[in-house]
Amino acid sequence: MVGYRRNKWTAEEEGALLAGICKHGAGKWLNILEDPEFRPQLLYRSNIDLKDKWRNMKIKEKSMTQTLDSASISISPCKDFAFSK
Repeated sequence: MVGYRRNKWTAEEEGALLAGICKHGAGKWLNILEDPEFRPQLLYRSNIDLKDKWRNMKIKEKSMTQTLDSASISISPCKDFAFSK
């Protein structure tokens, strides 16, 4: 896209993405963007931005757990968020 400038993700945006995934599920990027709870933090992000960021966060998590000796650690994006549906 011409004139599009990539901006680094803020901690607030990452938190909104994780909370949105916990509430709506991974792959429901438009639902997350349209949710009034997350819209203000993700105002300048597209559904593709969310998908790509989630993919990169999962890759980073995987590489972090592989560097640990033989510990089996599973990090859930929803462990710190409690939502009632």
